[in-house]
Amino acid sequence: MALARALGRPELSQKVPVAAVRQNLAGHGPEVRAAFEPVLAKLDPGADAERKRVLVLLAELPPGDARRGHAVFNSAKTACAACHKIGYVGGDAGPDLSRIGQIRSRQDLIEAIVAPSVSFVRSYEPVVAVLHTGKLVSGVLKFENESEVAIQTGPSVVERIPRRDVESVAPGAVSLMPAGLEKQVS
Repeated sequence: MALARALGRPELSQKVPVAAVRQNLAGHGPEVRAAFEPVLAKLDPGADAERKRVLVLLAELPPGDARRGHAVFNSAKTACAACHKIGYVGGDAGPDLSRIGQIRSRQDLIEAIVAPSVSFVRSYEPVVAVLHTGKLVSGVLKFENESEVAIQTGPSVVERIPRRDVESVAPGAVSLMPAGLEKQVS
């Protein structure tokens, strides 16, 4: 409850990633989550509309079909395999989807496709690195050590940046997964 009050202050609210707040709220009861709703609506005004859109799709879409899903995953139109892996096929820019239906709910899956920036899978949270030159590098942090920072910026692109060139690395708000992917499929 103290965090909800603190996040109401602009100087703190801009420094705390909304996705991290949402993930930490998941383990709390309805009373605590309800106290955060006005704060989260201020921090991320578009997320509420996205969540409502997900709920509409959840009610309207027919049940999943693994064979059709596999065909969509492997199609050139969606290019899912460029970033995700099923079994031994695909990339590693995004989470492995081999057992995704066993660990995520239908609602989670729909949200991940139609609103990829509403919440993030652990270890795939976006970051933004600000370089001393002013350049911004956005993507998923692959690793960092005292000599370099490596950020995945695309399906097969990892930018390795010398640590001395990095001014700061902060949480990002935009998923590496492209928005609008649901428009590519019926």
